[in-house]
Amino acid sequence: MNKIKNLGIFHYLRNGEHFYLHRTLTTFLADKVTDFSALAPLFTNYKQLFDHEGIVFKHNARIVGTAEVKEADKMRDEAFRTLRMTTKALTTNTNLNNRKLAKELLLVIDNYKDAPQKAYNEGIAYIVNLIKDLRKPKNKTKVDALQLNELITSLETENNALETVYNERAEWLEAQQTIGNMARIRRPVDRAFKDVASAINSFYETNELGEKNDDTREKLENMIVGANAHIDNSWRAIAYRSPGHNKKPTPEPTPGPGPVEPFRFIAAKQIFLPGTVTMYIQASEFEEFDAAVDESILGAIINFQTEEDPNHFTVSALVSRDGETLKTGIELVPSDDQDLLGTFSDPEITVEAIKNEQVMLIIEGVRAPAGLA
Repeated sequence: MNKIKNLGIFHYLRNGEHFYLHRTLTTFLADKVTDFSALAPLFTNYKQLFDHEGIVFKHNARIVGTAEVKEADKMRDEAFRTLRMTTKALTTNTNLNNRKLAKELLLVIDNYKDAPQKAYNEGIAYIVNLIKDLRKPKNKTKVDALQLNELITSLETENNALETVYNERAEWLEAQQTIGNMARIRRPVDRAFKDVASAINSFYETNELGEKNDDTREKLENMIVGANAHIDNSWRAIAYRSPGHNKKPTPEPTPGPGPVEPFRFIAAKQIFLPGTVTMYIQASEFEEFDAAVDESILGAIINFQTEEDPNHFTVSALVSRDGETLKTGIELVPSDDQDLLGTFSDPEITVEAIKNEQVMLIIEGVRAPAGLA
């Protein structure tokens, strides 16, 4: 049965890839969801969250970082040292009057000699006050006589440049506190799209099991096929940037997702369901688990390697906490008759879920429940 699938892709995308895939999906679905009134609030929520991601992404792309501030600070400090060293050199000038004027100006400059060691904002203020002092009438005649105006202008230019990038960085950081960052916005956007996708899948299944309306089927299939095509394109982009992969695109790309980068999580605990041999492994980071793991892992084989023989379990279901849609763990059933107690012969074990010869999931730090040997 047709469905929008491979929703675990979002976990593996870089920020730019994540933004552009959701932009493609929102653009593609915008006019199509209008045929289904029940989709409208879900899509509206998704679009609003994505629009905010767009603001965050564009804000992050023009970050003013510490590197620019450090470089501007270095240039300003060099201009300050040049002025001071030049003035100090003039204190040994053969012209006795110039020597006297240089000594007097050096006293003014040395009032601010710690500027390079000060914090950015304090150092900027030091240099601003120094330049004001040097341009006071009593000092201006000395500056003119010693021909130091060009060096003072250069110092002022570099100090202004530092102040500009420092303020831009401060404004950027303040804005980020308000609008958030990509790590914070990605998960809500992903969950909102999954809600839309789940509704589309549900409408399609309901139509196939009920009315079998051809027009409804066509509209839903259009959304499903198109969304899957955009998602598959992103899978191929991930495959192309894999280590050792030929970066040149093939003329006829094969359909379906590329190699899977396995999602990793640490188990919080294991629960043996009463009266059955079913085992439930709970994730430690529920939101991260929910964002990265989807139905594509159902049917994967989990290998628990003990000292004697490996035990094989099948991923039978994704489990949610009562009253919540957030996925919190996986339910496992033995692939064949096995003794569950033997599974945890080691105090700590790392296991892999394998499907179609690909590692889909790695569970790290699976610990034996208390009382099991």
